[in-house]
Amino acid sequence: MLTDYKIKAESEGNYSEAKKSRDKYEDLQDKEIERHLENLKLSQEQELQAIEEEHKHQFNEYTEAWDRFMQEYEASSVKTLEMLKVFKS
Repeated sequence: MLTDYKIKAESEGNYSEAKKSRDKYEDLQDKEIERHLENLKLSQEQELQAIEEEHKHQFNEYTEAWDRFMQEYEASSVKTLEMLKVFKS
């Protein structure tokens, strides 16, 4: 629409109006690019946050599993040592 107006103004020799139209079009184009980049940045930040939360969740699950394993291992070690003491005596 602005480009049509610019072309019409140029054809009528009204170059100041054509320049205003071109400047306005470029301004709107810059704002649209800026809006698009801001939306892209926000989307990437949200994706990163979701990934970080998932990694944190996985780490917590791993830590809990490791803690259970170590408790079972320590209990098993104590039982084994007690059995060895009984067999030695």
